[in-house]
Amino acid sequence: MASFFTQKIKDISGTAPAGCVVTTVTDSVVTVPRKAPCVTTLRGGTITVTFAGQSKGVKITTIPAWHAAGATPIFLDSPGVAPGLTGYQGSETGYIIRFTNGLTVLWTGDSGLISDWATDREFYKPNLAVTHSDGLFTMSVGEAVFAVDHLIRPVTVITEHLNQVSTSSGKVVPGTRLEAFINEEHHANIMVPLSGLPISCDGEGNCAGAGAIPRDDNH
Repeated sequence: MASFFTQKIKDISGTAPAGCVVTTVTDSVVTVPRKAPCVTTLRGGTITVTFAGQSKGVKITTIPAWHAAGATPIFLDSPGVAPGLTGYQGSETGYIIRFTNGLTVLWTGDSGLISDWATDREFYKPNLAVTHSDGLFTMSVGEAVFAVDHLIRPVTVITEHLNQVSTSSGKVVPGTRLEAFINEEHHANIMVPLSGLPISCDGEGNCAGAGAIPRDDNH
């Protein structure tokens, strides 16, 4: 993907971005802010993004995910595969994002149900999960609930894809998969993303915002 985006940025701007300068003492660190964009490759490891002069930064880790992977024609240069893009289209991933205040996010990466999240929970201890479910391209409602309650066990879960056609005027539309998820999820607090409205979370995974559904209201 680093090679792919390098070529695409060059096609648009006329200048290829440089590789990110990564310092490696105990962690692989990229320092920001930067005067120009840079690209780097992250394959199954962790990179820490740190503000200049600070000792701590945001850690971004790739974790396994599972779904069919492919690039649509709009992303490919004709004919054939875009320069720099490997033919097999890469391997899908999720992410662990660890913020300096203690907030640790597991982003499921459009994955189907996989047991790896239990290992991720034991090692990274995520307190916020962003789960992707729609029943066709990723997990069903029941699978997402199982993942949250038995594998990830976060304090709060933010739903993605379920809410795209399931909210109106800030309210959950009855009979939708989002409503089913809310009714079936009894352990984690639920945050429903609403367009243009912020969500804020503390270091323990407690989140606030217009789409907050506290745990007690899930029963």
